[in-house]
Amino acid sequence: MRDPAFKAEQLAGVHLPSVTTVNQLVESLREPEPSAGRGWVPYVAPLHVGSEARILSILRGPGSMTRETKGSGMLCVENDDDSAALQCQLLASVDLTPADLTPRITHLTPRITQQPHTPRKWT
Repeated sequence: MRDPAFKAEQLAGVHLPSVTTVNQLVESLREPEPSAGRGWVPYVAPLHVGSEARILSILRGPGSMTRETKGSGMLCVENDDDSAALQCQLLASVDLTPADLTPRITHLTPRITQQPHTPRKWT
């Protein structure tokens, strides 16, 4: 989020009725950065209207721009990363807005680049 006023507005709204349930869960799971245990858990930005959204977007893991130390501290299509930009493009291509979508993550650990898979030889 490049606009500091927008970011402040979103952070101030993490307990609005539509996102408070999910963000209270986030707070119960959160660890201070840098996390030494389960991993970073970002808020869901109020822009997405949480439980009132029509679409649930399941993401692999929190990207670096969801971290408070580097980015917004939230899952949001307004983050400054490729995933957020792609989601904005996809929403626009079908005449939807960020309020139609609520992002979630499948697990708490950040994505790690893995070595190519070596097929196992069965004998």
